[in-house]
Amino acid sequence: MIIRKLIADIHLDFELDIYLLIKEDMYLANPNPKKIMNIKITEEENLSLQEAARTLLYRHGRFLAR
Repeated sequence: MIIRKLIADIHLDFELDIYLLIKEDMYLANPNPKKIMNIKITEEENLSLQEAARTLLYRHGRFLAR
């Protein structure tokens, strides 16, 4: 996938975890390559990240990107 290659080639001068999601809230970029296109951020094992994602992505029961 071209986007995945572009993301992998980005190098920053500081350490930061960046998460890129597609509209179904599935990872398109994640520090853990096993999660890419395999898990939704709202189904994360990390419950605080899962809750933050729900808060940021959903408003009034609907996904914001739709």
